[in-house]
Amino acid sequence: MGGFSLNLPSAETMGGIGLALLMVAWLLSLVARMMPIALLLQPWALGIGLLLLVLAILKSVMRGRGGGGAGGARMWRGERVAYGSPYGESFLSRLRRMLRGR
Repeated sequence: MGGFSLNLPSAETMGGIGLALLMVAWLLSLVARMMPIALLLQPWALGIGLLLLVLAILKSVMRGRGGGGAGGARMWRGERVAYGSPYGESFLSRLRRMLRGR
């Protein structure tokens, strides 16, 4: 039995769309006197924009780091890429490495 799967866009995309909808809601609130349909569209744009922003924040917070180390198991052009500090090892990472016995 398969479960329900909802594929959401990336957190950055959802956040951008959410912010755009919040700006549209703000603009609709400015022109509400001139366009009566703006009174109907503004709460929907506001609600969907806020929902997308909350989903984007939750998705970015719950996003896995992958690999558990510094940089994880990121791949670029078929090769593993490690993101470390350009200034070398920090004091705390050296201390952790020494205490682990590595």
